[in-house]
Parts: sequence; structure tokens; C-alpha cells
Amino acid sequence: MSGQLFDRVSDCVAAVCSAYQEGFVVIQNIRAKRKQLESSAQELEVSLAHGETAVKDQYEKSRRRYGEAFALGDQVARDALHEITTHLQDQVIASLKGHWQQDASVDFIALQDVVDSSQDRAILALMQLRQRMITLGPIENILPPPLNISSIINNIGDSSQELDPTSSIIASSETSFGIFHTPSKSISSISSTIRPITPPGETFGIQHSAPLESSLSRMSIDTASHARKESSQYKPMATTVTTTGFFGIGKRTKVEPVVSPPENPLVDEYLADAMQGAAKDMSRRTSISTTATSIYESEHPAFNSWQDHRAQSPTMSHKPTPSISSFKSVRRYPSTNREVLTSNRSIAEIRPEDLLPSEMNGYAGFCKGAWRQQIGDKKRAIEERVRPGGMYNAAKYWQCKHCKFEGRLVPINKKLNGYDMRIFRLVEGIQFRWEFMFKSHIPTKDQDANPTKATFGCMFCCADGRPMPSFNGIQAFMAHLAEHRDPLPMGEVLYRMNCLVGRQAAPEEDFDINICR
Repeated sequence: MSGQLFDRVSDCVAAVCSAYQEGFVVIQNIRAKRKQLESSAQELEVSLAHGETAVKDQYEKSRRRYGEAFALGDQVARDALHEITTHLQDQVIASLKGHWQQDASVDFIALQDVVDSSQDRAILALMQLRQRMITLGPIENILPPPLNISSIINNIGDSSQELDPTSSIIASSETSFGIFHTPSKSISSISSTIRPITPPGETFGIQHSAPLESSLSRMSIDTASHARKESSQYKPMATTVTTTGFFGIGKRTKVEPVVSPPENPLVDEYLADAMQGAAKDMSRRTSISTTATSIYESEHPAFNSWQDHRAQSPTMSHKPTPSISSFKSVRRYPSTNREVLTSNRSIAEIRPEDLLPSEMNGYAGFCKGAWRQQIGDKKRAIEERVRPGGMYNAAKYWQCKHCKFEGRLVPINKKLNGYDMRIFRLVEGIQFRWEFMFKSHIPTKDQDANPTKATFGCMFCCADGRPMPSFNGIQAFMAHLAEHRDPLPMGEVLYRMNCLVGRQAAPEEDFDINICR
């Protein structure tokens, strides 16, 4: 099969999955022959089983969204997938068969490197195909999938757990984004994260009379296949590979499995429209101005409640959050022919994937936890912590796994916890949530319960090809972000930051940052 060329991406994906399946069968035969496998062989077995599922799920997710055009694909994607299949057949399958049939020596660790890196390359090839399709023209009928309460209940924690669809903990108007899942989907259990919703009354200081209980939280669900959801607990191992192309040139380095960035249909729709010039017709929203207030004042009502929710209180009420407004003057500069660091190449000549944080560029100065959150690997980006305070006063909070950056933990029920989903506004035309701050933070050495005092970097500058600037405190960071209102950001950075642009988003929409013109 390795030498066979196909005319459709769907057939190429099937060939890659078949190679993974064949390798898994061979290693099963080795297990039967030797009765017991060494640990490295067992890890290879898990990687083979997982690789097939991960690649298939990535293809099916895009196939459902983009239809037959994605199944056909283009020559670039077909060539890339064919090369991956050949690589698996020649290096992994052949070596395993030699070990099984002729007792030839084999390096299981090296084979696992090939298996994991092939999975990463296959997922990247499919992601790139999707991006090329978006830039070619508008994609019709891209709509947020309806919230399926029954599927949420069946895929949260233990399958026996029940949630009342009429409960005040469930919001019913969300698109899918932001599940706790690892870059590689496992073959074990289910792990989903629910995030509370900011009621309209908490946004921009607008008070509403709707019952507070109906808007305590919002749920983020993954619309990928059921098999993908079942694999969210798998923790892939780092691999050492000789990298080429997307992974570097001739450099042997330690590489973590790559995650498919979380999907947001609204981002797809914007990118497709923008490429056709439709973004120019977006209506400008009337800004809502309020009294300017310093974010650093300890008595400020919007940020003086960063303290943790108590662990023993799973259904705490939320107080409406007044708006924060401190409109700064916007400094603008030409956006054409920007230079990339010390290079003399224009931004048009640089591949977008080379500009954004990755292992190859040291995460572009961002914290490793921020990078993992950007690519959707929330399981290895953030963890629950407990601040001691006695038997009844211990407080839970979120903390980055790679530094001291913190965030408020919001209990959803006795078993599930979510993020702080309040919407904040510091400059005109920009609104954001806590998760955007997490995705933007630079390694924090000192522990501080107030995340607004951390140091932040600008992902949009990275995407523009400029050196990443850093800002002490959220106020300075937001004043800088106002510069990105014209021109608006585009490309993969919108997926990574869960960014909606061009219009003012409603509070119930799924976004971490919203930038208006």
C-alpha cells in the first residue's frame, strides 16, 4: 500500500490509518509470541492504537464541516499523507515484522518516535488543507452546532453521572470550544470541562432582571466524534525525532505530540468572508462608554473578586460585574511589508506556522502552559490546586503547570469545576475573558492570586511577524491590543486565541477575546 498513489485525501487518510492498524496487529502477534512485552513495546502499542484514532478523528471532523471538497483535497495534502504512509510502512511495519518473524533486534523507542511524529505530521497536513480551503473562498452554511444536552450528560465524567437539563448550571446556547483534552486522543476515559457563563447583566455594567440562577455557568462541549471524546485521558509521551519541514530542518529534537487547535465555526466564517472582502462590510457597533476606573485599584468591583471560591460550596452565586472602561488613545502604524525580527523578508514570504509559538522557537517567549492552552492541550496546561485554610476554608484555584500563574476556579457541581467566564473590558472595542490572559501569559515566578498583575505577551504581534512585546499588567496589555483593531488579525492565531473579530460579540457567544473595529 505504501507505493500506491491516491486521487483523494479520504483514501490517503485511510492508508495512513491502515498502516497504524497493521502495526498494531503485528505488535499484538509479538505479544502473543513472547507472552510479555517490555515497557517500551507496550508504549509503542498504545501509540499505534492512538495514532489511528487521532488521524481519523481529525479527518472526520473537517470532513463533516467542509464536505466532499475536503474529502477530495489537493495534491499538497495527498503527497504529504502518502509520504507519511510510506514512512510508517518502511520503518515501523517492516521492523516489527522482522522482529516477529525472524527475531531481528528492534528499537521500540525509536519506532515510537516515528509513530508519534507521523501522527503529528498527518494532523498538521489536514489542518493545512483546511486552512487552504478557507482562504480559497467563502464556505457556506458554517453554523455553530446546536447544544445537545443528552450528549453532554453522556460525556461528562462518569457515564453514570446525571445532570438535570433544566438545572441552573447548564446554559443552552454555546458553540463548541475549550474542552480539557490532550493533544492526542486516548483510548481510555472521558474528560470534559464546563465553563460558567457571564450573564448579560455582568457585561459592561448592564443590569438585567433575569434570574441569576439561570446564568451561573456555561458549558463547553466538543463536537468531535464519540471515539475522540473517549480518548481524552491519554497522555502522549514526548518523542525524539529527526525533524524536517514543519518540524525543523535536519535537527534531532524532543517533540511533544501536536494538537489540533479547537474549532470555532464563527472563526471559520470570518476567515472565509475576509478573504473575499466581505469583512469590509461588517457593521460597526456603538461602543458603550462608562466612567474610567483604574484596574489596579483594590476596591474595583470587577477585579477584587479574583479570590477563590470555597471548595465546599459548589453552587455559589455570582454578583453582576460592572464594566471596566479606560479608553486609551490608539497608536497606529503601517501594516504593509512588516519585517520579521532581523530578517529582510516581508511577512508575505514567511510561513504563518513559523511565526506562532512552538517548541522549535521556544514558545516565542510565552509560558509553555500558555502555549499548551493555545493549541487545546488543556490537560497538560493547567491543574487544580488547593490553598490551605483549615478544614472548612480551603480554597481551590487554577494554576499553570509550568509557572505560578493563577485563576479563579468556579465550581459547577460537586465533581466539575470551570473557569471564570466573566467578560471584562478595559479599552474601547475589546472584551476578553480570563482564559485569554492565561493564553497570553509569560512565565510567572511569584505566586499572586490576582492574574491581572502578571506579565503578558502579544500573540497577534507574533502572527504579524514582529518581535513579541511584553507588558506588565493587563491594563498596559489591553492598551496595546487596541493597535490590532486596524487591521484586524487573521489566520491561525484566531483559532489559537478563540478570537472573534470585526463585530461586537454577544455574551453568550463562545470567545476568549473579541476585537471590534
